[in-house]
Amino acid sequence: MRQKRVMILGAGVGQVPLIQKAKQRGHSTIVVSIPGPYPGFEAADQALMIDVRDRDAILAEARNLRIDAILTSQTDLPVPTAAYVAERLGLPGIGTDCAEKFTDKHLMRTLTEDCGAVRIPSEKVQSVEEAVRVSRKMAYPLVIKPLDNQGSRGVFKLESEADLLNRFSVAIEASFAGVVLVEEFFDAWEIRVDGVMSNGHFLQLPVGDIQDYDSPDLFIPQCLLYPSALPADLQQKVLGINSRIVETLRIPFGLTHAEYRVNTETGEVLFIEVGARGGGHFISSDLMP
Repeated sequence: MRQKRVMILGAGVGQVPLIQKAKQRGHSTIVVSIPGPYPGFEAADQALMIDVRDRDAILAEARNLRIDAILTSQTDLPVPTAAYVAERLGLPGIGTDCAEKFTDKHLMRTLTEDCGAVRIPSEKVQSVEEAVRVSRKMAYPLVIKPLDNQGSRGVFKLESEADLLNRFSVAIEASFAGVVLVEEFFDAWEIRVDGVMSNGHFLQLPVGDIQDYDSPDLFIPQCLLYPSALPADLQQKVLGINSRIVETLRIPFGLTHAEYRVNTETGEVLFIEVGARGGGHFISSDLMP
């Protein structure tokens, strides 16, 4: 019987547990990533030096290697590629339409407007002139973020129009589509919610708290706490919203990782984003294995 071949997109520390799990099940592992000192190259049986966004190059290699599965974990960038390759090779996957919903932050927000989360002013722009124009219809502080990146790359909190002018070029350079979101800042308790969709049933895992570094230029967690200290009634409200959002985006199977902010005084819940993958920062591999 031929050993099954599993292609894993990404070779960073977040993908190593996935590589190890596949190998534990007796599968041959092929890792794909741009060159770099990534631990996944050593952990896998085979390595391909290809940008995870180059879906046609990866499709050609996947077809040549006759892979049996393609997937990723703890990273958003390869999600559309995994869906694209799986679709064309007739392998299990979430589909390219679904992958787009989970990686385009503006489309994601638009499709889930009626799921119970509070709406804040938010617009997508492609130039600094557009950004200034829409920002003048909003109230500072604001947030700018790339439409389609991850890990808080290019995300900034802005206190003034001068901040917007200083930060815009960095934010838009971090967007692969050349599009940035400008939105009002919602200052509230920040949480994470992970889940698993399987056979039409969505299982939600415990809510976790996040504490970012105390820096105006970083939206990077210094601490993740499970279970959350958020009041139980608000946790249930978030879980209800999260369930409706995931069902609206119609992921057929797999892991989800969502981010929210909750105002404990008003009960308002802001939906930030959701990914079709396990949580990074060791959430899906260690905190929520």
